[in-house]
Amino acid sequence: MGRIPYLNSEPFYHGMNEAGIVLCSQVPRALGRMAERGEVDAAPLSLVDCFRLAERFEPLGDFCIATRCETGSVLLFSKRPLEALGEATVAITGETSTSVHLLKALLKHKYRVSPRAFVSLGESVTPSSSLATKRCGTGGAIRSSLIYSTLA
Repeated sequence: MGRIPYLNSEPFYHGMNEAGIVLCSQVPRALGRMAERGEVDAAPLSLVDCFRLAERFEPLGDFCIATRCETGSVLLFSKRPLEALGEATVAITGETSTSVHLLKALLKHKYRVSPRAFVSLGESVTPSSSLATKRCGTGGAIRSSLIYSTLA
């Protein structure tokens, strides 16, 4: 069974080790890929992967990770104002499947901005890392546990 190694997911796994269930810890995007390849029988999947894999997987119960309040789990870092991101390159962490779609929708529909490109920074990168600076300049990054939006 796939396991997302984030604190907000821990309640789903209570008692599974004691029951002998083998857990495979991966970030959400990697779990979606594993599910697609048939490498896990069950896993919490991102919303995007739920739709993409709907013919192969079905929801179990009424479980989800949701909130009515601001979470601070998806962050956009930029030295430019949002309105100036129209010609920017936005770097996205490889951990997310859903957050990049949410970011694109918010930029397009709320801020009327369409960045030039979205590029991947890999599975786990921080905004201050040298890779983020090399790939996207010194503009910043977007984190969704993490999403990195940076500007070139």
